[in-house]
Amino acid sequence: MTARSAIRCGIAAAALFALGTPLRAHAGATTVTAHKVVLPIKGVSQDNNSSDNDIRHTESVSAQELFGICTGASPTKNQGIYLFLDCANLNNNTIAAVQTSSASTAATLIHTIGTVEFQTPVVVTSTNHGTTLTSQKMPAVVHISGCTTVGSSVVTDITGIATVNFTKLGALICPNTVKITGTGSGTADLSGTGGFSGSFLVDQGTVINGNARSGAIAGFPAP
Repeated sequence: MTARSAIRCGIAAAALFALGTPLRAHAGATTVTAHKVVLPIKGVSQDNNSSDNDIRHTESVSAQELFGICTGASPTKNQGIYLFLDCANLNNNTIAAVQTSSASTAATLIHTIGTVEFQTPVVVTSTNHGTTLTSQKMPAVVHISGCTTVGSSVVTDITGIATVNFTKLGALICPNTVKITGTGSGTADLSGTGGFSGSFLVDQGTVINGNARSGAIAGFPAP
């Protein structure tokens, strides 16, 4: 793996996406929403040029590239990175590369990538008719530590602001879309494969989007 692709692993993994914040507990079985992740992850790392001057190296990584870095293969039509959220407790979540099927609502786990920690020191809430939750904006941290399948190691925390939009799902009010804008830093150790080893920054302009929940997936991914 080249230094460039290794840095991409760090940056991409650094920013993967997820959103959630537990607001209302609901009785009954666990209801899980699945949100396909879309990224432009913008990263900056230290580099030097042919004149041996110190320069900044910038890189942007998509969700498709991140999938390939973490699993060792590019995603097929029925594969992708998803954020899975427990409707009753959004801090019960996972970011994972999965396989989907038109014949089943179950997603098959390919690789676990990370989690999202929704924090509540300050939460700005919007409602409809005074009672129905429609959106929340709050601090969030994306924890990534799961890129290991290609002999690499990536550890990073992305700190930012999450915006979660809610809609009805049956009798429940559940997440529909999630957006996290953040910055941070991390490390990538790819020396075992001849690649880059060192630190990087997640720069401004990094946005992790969890698309509208998928009606074709129910439940957390199964091994």
